[in-house]
Amino acid sequence: MPPTVAQQVFVIGSGIAGGAAGFYLAKELSEFEDVPVPPLAIATILSVFFTFGAAIYLVKKIRTPY
Repeated sequence: MPPTVAQQVFVIGSGIAGGAAGFYLAKELSEFEDVPVPPLAIATILSVFFTFGAAIYLVKKIRTPY
């Protein structure tokens, strides 16, 4: 598939996951008055690393032969 389409597929998939996570968080966090910062920071860092890590994985798999 063309690189521009592959990029769109990746971003759309990540966006769907982000949207689903947003709905889940909105529902679950509405029960609380405050959200502790340390778990929020860790969850955010994990989200960043796993999302960017998936992009790095994809590029490395494309560059190296199967």
